[in-house]
Amino acid sequence: MAGLSRRVRGNIAGVLNGGAESCISLAQQLAPVDTGFMKENIAQTEEATADNLKVTMESQADYSVFIEYGTVNMEAQPFMTPAFESARKQVNNGLLRALK
Repeated sequence: MAGLSRRVRGNIAGVLNGGAESCISLAQQLAPVDTGFMKENIAQTEEATADNLKVTMESQADYSVFIEYGTVNMEAQPFMTPAFESARKQVNNGLLRALK
């Protein structure tokens, strides 16, 4: 990645941030709602820049992992994984365009 121009790295950062926004939006739509706390606390915690091509998203509710993967007493209700898989396709297509 070090050999890429600053412009291309900026384009890649834009694609990554756009993918994060899509992922968050879909995760919020898919998240089961009881109090709304979990849905309201799905966020991007790290934004990509031309110098740091990395994004981080998370559901900041402590119990999110139990909702996502289930427990011995509760069926899984995935919301982050399907949102990520959907956004990954968007990001892959965007990266192909950014690198042309």
